[in-house]
Amino acid sequence: MLTHWTQKLTKLRTDKNPKRWSALTTHQAPHKPFLLLAIMDLMEAGRITENRFEPSLELVEAFSSYWDKLFSKTKISTMAYPFPRLQGDGVLTLIPLPEVSHPLPPTEIHSLHKLRSCYSHAQLDDCLYILLQGPKTREILRSALITHYFAPEIRPIIQGESRVNRLSATYTQYLLNRKTLTPNEVKEVTVTRIVRDRGFRGALLPEYDHRCALCKVRVQTPEEHHVVDAAHIIPFAETQNNDLTNGLSLCKLCHWAFDEGMLGIDKHHQIIVSHHLKSAGNSAAHLLGLENCPIVEPRDQTFSPGFDNLAWHRRRVFVR
Repeated sequence: MLTHWTQKLTKLRTDKNPKRWSALTTHQAPHKPFLLLAIMDLMEAGRITENRFEPSLELVEAFSSYWDKLFSKTKISTMAYPFPRLQGDGVLTLIPLPEVSHPLPPTEIHSLHKLRSCYSHAQLDDCLYILLQGPKTREILRSALITHYFAPEIRPIIQGESRVNRLSATYTQYLLNRKTLTPNEVKEVTVTRIVRDRGFRGALLPEYDHRCALCKVRVQTPEEHHVVDAAHIIPFAETQNNDLTNGLSLCKLCHWAFDEGMLGIDKHHQIIVSHHLKSAGNSAAHLLGLENCPIVEPRDQTFSPGFDNLAWHRRRVFVR
């Protein structure tokens, strides 16, 4: 079974065109290998625990991290391209939404919006899923993908990004109190900012349904880009505190206003507004209207903004 899948994963149907793809990706499109690597990363970290995976923000970020590492802004892509097309390779099966009787064929899907409008999730081939659950067999298949689809000089970069993905996803599990970390892992995620930030974001934003905790705005693009940031109440540099009780999901404007002390949160979790926003020359009706409104709470109340953290912000940052 392992030999069969090792061969199968190195014979994926890809766009082979030297004019579009350089020798770094062996002159073929890397979309499918990147998506499979991202799935393996999340499985290893315990973020995918059953044979069912959706085109989630976390999977999009894992896929995009590989893409951006290799292409930066020179090429733009979407996970919506390989996600449905792996069905044609016999790797996975797309599961349509119950209300969709005639979903679009994979060849007509070019955005995550279209993908989500037709399919709820996908399932890997059962035998492949079993192999990916085993640490040794998963590593063999991961190595096969990296060796076959990427040139020797960039394999270390791909392997390094895989480690970042796995650590970030593991850290997300840790912040959600679903996983413990070894002392070495704690040290690594603490000093590696990209791991720390991605893990914090992955844990915090879904708790607020990607909605701003202050103004309640929720905006998502077709490619799973959200308007909210994972903001710290007390800056991480002050206390190295990444507990979710020290975090808020905030839109760009509210994040700026909160950090500048124009907005705060009282002990009853109601929004307070600095009188400076009412100064002559300011046009801040949107923010002024938030005064005394309750904040959006996380779905798990144990992650609600901490009393001491909010008190620190009112004392040290909020402009009265």
